[in-house]
Amino acid sequence: MPEHSKMLHDWNESENDGQKPVLSEDKLEDMQRTIQEAIEFKKQVHVFFHSSHRIQMVEGFIIGHGINRLEIKSEDGVEYLVSNEIVDISLIQKSPVRA
Repeated sequence: MPEHSKMLHDWNESENDGQKPVLSEDKLEDMQRTIQEAIEFKKQVHVFFHSSHRIQMVEGFIIGHGINRLEIKSEDGVEYLVSNEIVDISLIQKSPVRA
C-alpha cells in the first residue's frame, strides 16, 4: 500500500540514529486491539518492527502471540517478532471486488 510505503520511508529517514521509536501507552493499546481483531477475524496485517537499526515491515496473518513475541505467517514462511521490537501494526483493507 502506498501510504504504508511512505510511512516506512519517513520512519527510516527520521531514524538516522538507529534508535527504536518510543511508543505511547495509547499507541500500545491501539496495537493490542489491532492484534486481537486480526486474530479474531483472521485479517491480514502489516507489522512494522525495529531491527538492525532500521524499521522493517512484514505482511501476513498473525498465527500466534504471547507476551514476548508475535508469529506472522507471510509469503516467505513464519516470522517470529519480539514484541518490544514492534513499532506499528495495521490491518490490510481489501478492496471490494466489483462485478
